[in-house]
This record gives sequence, C-alpha cells and structure tokens, in this order.
Amino acid sequence: MKMRACVIRGGVLVLVGFFFLQPALWAASSPDRQELLNKLVEGAKKERELVIWGGIPALGEDGAREYGEAFMAAFGLKNLRFKYDTAGATGAKISNAITETKMGLPASYDVMYAPDHRVVALKEGGGIEPIANWRLLLPAGADPQVASPAIVAGYGFLFGTREKANIYNEKLISYDEMPRTTRDVGLPRYKGKFYTSAWTTTSIYGPLIYSKEEWLEIQKGWGRNKLATITSEGGVTRMALGEFAFEPFSNAYLHVKHKEKGDPIGLHVFEDFTALSYIFYAARKNARNPNVAKLFTLWATGPEAVKILEKYSGTGNVYSRASKVGAKVMDLVTQRKGKLISWFDSPANLKLLTWYTTKEGRAYEDQLGVALGLK
Repeated sequence: MKMRACVIRGGVLVLVGFFFLQPALWAASSPDRQELLNKLVEGAKKERELVIWGGIPALGEDGAREYGEAFMAAFGLKNLRFKYDTAGATGAKISNAITETKMGLPASYDVMYAPDHRVVALKEGGGIEPIANWRLLLPAGADPQVASPAIVAGYGFLFGTREKANIYNEKLISYDEMPRTTRDVGLPRYKGKFYTSAWTTTSIYGPLIYSKEEWLEIQKGWGRNKLATITSEGGVTRMALGEFAFEPFSNAYLHVKHKEKGDPIGLHVFEDFTALSYIFYAARKNARNPNVAKLFTLWATGPEAVKILEKYSGTGNVYSRASKVGAKVMDLVTQRKGKLISWFDSPANLKLLTWYTTKEGRAYEDQLGVALGLK
C-alpha cells in the first residue's frame, strides 16, 4: 500500500490554556477528574509529536488534518506535530508492535488502530499501555462499557463500528437474487459475480454460527467463486461502474456513501448473520509520547472526533448519538431483519475471540485466508 501520512505543525486555531477546554465535552465531574485531566494535558504539552497508525485510508489528508487540528485545539497543544499514517496491513502492524514490545524497543507509533481480535492480540502481547483512571477521564456522557468494553477495558477504546452487510449493484442483481445465506455465496450461479476484501477480519466470525470445519468449507466456496480480491473502498467504486454484482461482508456505510452520490448501490444482509465489528485506538507500550497518546485515545471516543471521522471517511459509530451514518446503517440493517452479532455479546463469544490470539487460532485464521484465496 502506498505510504500516506499527514503532518500538521503550528498555525492551528487553538483554545488558550487548559481551562478553556470544551466544557460540554470535557466538563469536570469532580475535582479528582479535573486534577487527573489537568496532569495528563500538562504532560502532553511537554511532548512534541503524535504518531498514529490509523488504518483508515479513506480519512484522507484533509480529514487527517482536521482530525489533528480539532484534537490540538481541544487541549491547547499549540506546537504538536500530528502524523496519521495508513501504510501497511493490520495483521503485520500488530505483529510488529508486539515484537517491538518483547524486545523492549520504543514503539514505532504512539497510538494504533486495531479491530476486535487485533486489539486483544496487542493487549495479550503486552503492546498496550493501559490508561489509569480511564473511566473518570472519558468524555462527558460516554458509557464506559461501550467506550472500553470487557476484555480490553482500559486498554482499547472504541472510536467507530463497521457493520459487515452486503453491498450490491442494483442494476446487475436484485435484492431477491442475492445469496440468502453465507453458504449460498458458493453456489454455481454466483461464480464470477463478486469480489472479497483482502482481510479475514470478518471471516473469523463464522464459527460463532457454524462449526469450524463447516465454516472453512463455506469460505472455500467463496474462494472458488470470487472474481477478485479488492479493498472495499475501491471495489464498491468499480461495482458502481458495473464491474461486479456484489461484495459479501462489505462495510455497510459504503452503501450510504454511494447512495448519496446517486450510485446504484444497495444494502443486503444474510439471513444467518451480519457481523458488527468494533474498531479501537490503543496507546502503545513504550510510546515516545505517552501522555499525548493517552489523551488522543480518550478524545477519539467523543462526539467531535466521531463527526470528523464520519465526515471524511464515512465510518460511523452505532453507539454514538453524534453519528448520523451509524444511525442510518442500523435502521437499514434492522429493516432488513439482519441478525447482528459481535464479539462482545456474550462470554462465549469473547472466548472465541481470545482463541484467535492463540497459536491454534492464528493457524485457523490462516486456513480461512487460504480458503478465501487470499494466500
């Protein structure tokens, strides 16, 4: 993937001093919270840089710039150098981060993006610096159980969600002609009509519904029938031009994004399940700029950050009132009677999520990649 990074230096509209923080977002709920936040901000002001591996290329340079400016303005970080990098694949980035930690090396990034099992792997590998007193430090009104849910509480902080429904070209295939279940994607009539993304991030949900062996066979059917492997962002654009009929397990927000442009892109859900993926930021262990890393990770859970991310990338957050895309996607999935599942629905689901961080689980995910034709 081509290197993309946004760097922001001075010249930013800044609120003067700590006590001019946005009161609606960061209003102190107690003297203890005010003192803790004050200490974190003062520590951040002594640091000169924030380097993020963002994992969301669609944010673009303009979006990354506004993201950084809003964050810096919120805390009076006048001289901060903000870098938002999207180069590389998630699995490789997380593995590299864990290796850095084990070797005692300074972290390449202060903050890292990590979805679902990736954030668990990073935590289990010792690669995340937990944020002390994080419940007190969250933006006002945030629900701690949502912002930093079980198993990653205090380590990973949710800033967005991705609903993995199916995107299709309404001119090439009707809703009723779409595969009814994940198994149906492997039927002969769908051969050469679709592509998949280059990740197994959604594929790993399958054993929540099917046995591991059965799900592997279902994914082999996808691999046999697919026409290509393309990222969702580029694939849906090409789909709108008539190159593909559909993408299974696409990002549902792309339907909203392309519909608003007038493209013939519809939203479909399987009858067996639709995955709800959580995406997190985490402050890295051995970060070069630890205070600013923690401050950004907390800020990114709030409404201001949610709005900016959604404005430029389309990525919403179904748990945030500030997310119009999140609300619209959830309405559509509900209307279609989609069976949403997430890792955080039950202890049993979390157990499987943790299993994917084991040697056996990683080997099974590799098998899924082979079945899908990714390796």
